[in-house]
Amino acid sequence: MTDNINIGGISRMHTSPELSGLVDGIDFPHSGLFKSLSSAVQGNYAIINSATSTTTNFGITQTGTSTTTLNVSTGQVMRDGKLMPAVTLASTPFVVGAQDASNIAHFDYRSAAKGGGNSYYLLVVDASNVIQMRHNGAPPDGPESNVVDIIPQLTAGDIPIAVVRLAETDAVTGRLIQYLTTAKEENSVSIGYNDTGYTESNLISATASGLTISGIATATATSSDKILIQDGSDIIKTITVQNVANFTKTEDNDGDTKIQFEENADEDKIRFDTAGVERMIIDETGNVGIGTDTPLAPLHIISTDDGTTLLLESTDSDDDLAPDLVFKRTSSTPVTGDNLGSIRFLGMNINDESGGTVAAEHEFADIYARGNDLTTGTEDGELYFRTLINGTQRRRLDLTPIRTVFNEDGQDIDFRIESSSEANMFVVDAALNKVGIGTATPNSTLEVIGEITANKISAGANKRGLVSKDSADMQYDISATTDHYIFASSTTGNPPSGGPLQLTLPAIGSTDLGLSYRIVVSFLGAPSSPPNPATDGEVTLTYDSGDEIHDARGGVIASGGAPYILSAKSYDLICTDGTIWTLIQLD
Repeated sequence: MTDNINIGGISRMHTSPELSGLVDGIDFPHSGLFKSLSSAVQGNYAIINSATSTTTNFGITQTGTSTTTLNVSTGQVMRDGKLMPAVTLASTPFVVGAQDASNIAHFDYRSAAKGGGNSYYLLVVDASNVIQMRHNGAPPDGPESNVVDIIPQLTAGDIPIAVVRLAETDAVTGRLIQYLTTAKEENSVSIGYNDTGYTESNLISATASGLTISGIATATATSSDKILIQDGSDIIKTITVQNVANFTKTEDNDGDTKIQFEENADEDKIRFDTAGVERMIIDETGNVGIGTDTPLAPLHIISTDDGTTLLLESTDSDDDLAPDLVFKRTSSTPVTGDNLGSIRFLGMNINDESGGTVAAEHEFADIYARGNDLTTGTEDGELYFRTLINGTQRRRLDLTPIRTVFNEDGQDIDFRIESSSEANMFVVDAALNKVGIGTATPNSTLEVIGEITANKISAGANKRGLVSKDSADMQYDISATTDHYIFASSTTGNPPSGGPLQLTLPAIGSTDLGLSYRIVVSFLGAPSSPPNPATDGEVTLTYDSGDEIHDARGGVIASGGAPYILSAKSYDLICTDGTIWTLIQLD
């Protein structure tokens, strides 16, 4: 025997095993068969994957005069039912040379067992998908041991390919080989159940055209079908070459819930339907539309209802902020003043911009944020609120690093703060430039309906001051050098140490002759008991220590900085000399 072609089955043991199959009463030993069968029933066996020859499908050659060399070609096996790649022809203790260009592994037997008997070898594919030769002896004695007439043990993961018998007296042509392979070139899966015997329910089979999954019914398939699924009603579901390469849709049984690719030719869109209604679309630019098939942004949602359109919900149980709506601007070259995001409020106006009668979209308000200072460690941010006023966006509220500003654009927009019981707690009349407290229609720069409490008030040029306080540390500094009308009111009767209010006169000189003030002192509290007009509502009048206060007759009534007491009456105070104030009581 010189050459042997694997017949794809369990062969007889013979110098030319390809000539016939197994013959009872001739082949021995049988333990090699049992090993092969045990492996095969677990889905481990050799297959025929190409035309048979001595250089494919584990073909074996023993050309030449050497009695110790056996050459094995490459091949493929099924391992646990899975087709493995072509085996590797690697080195073993028996290899004379490495794998050559013809994909042949060369095994050196040395000599057979001594003292008669037969040495048996198992040609296997091991767990690493490498061809190996198993033997009974341990190297280096190996096949020269006296273990005879016994098939070697399999190593875990081995798939048997052939048994090789070597007798001490065997010549090259006398060596016996028994293949333990199959002629497996295709397979299928039958799924059955017991209906008084095996009844096939489904069959999975294959041809060059594709995979067929068939049921108990029959149906007609076309040449383009690649996967066929048949049911008991003879309905056939197919995946064809066309829709495998250009998958168009997947849907439920009644076809009203589906994912569809390109409803129209070459539109490059994916559509999502439920209950017969298109709910979402991804268009050819990647924009996602929910409730619209023409999205104008990466995410465009249209709702026909007046309820919630977008809901962000968190079920987190800790005290961290959640859920988060994040506006993030990532720029490789950020600069001061970068806008960081905006919320815009759009609606339809009555007429479009061209003056027609068709409503047009318009932006009515927005909120936007900006980076004011981008320096690491000193970053500042800004937030702006704008609304549309007479066709132009106007800034209503600015939150900047150094101030909070209302009405930055200076529009005729009144400002009002309401308290729990007062609708006009604080009012700014933008058109009149007036402020009201307790009134919606202030008639002066500041009008207060109610009491005023302050620690110190300074009156400017040509302005009237109103002072009311029940504390002894109340001061009113008169600092201008023009006429003033001063109304001083006290709420504490018969105050000690000169009264609760103090008016401080400016220092005077020769250029201040004729400077005058009218001072009206009133009393808002309960009078003393018994009433004392001289003390009820008293106000302390202070002045520069270098000046004097004279009465209408020229008499000195205060000097050296000593305070003078004004009771609840009206007075004119006139500078009659560079260092003299003349006080005239009017009532």
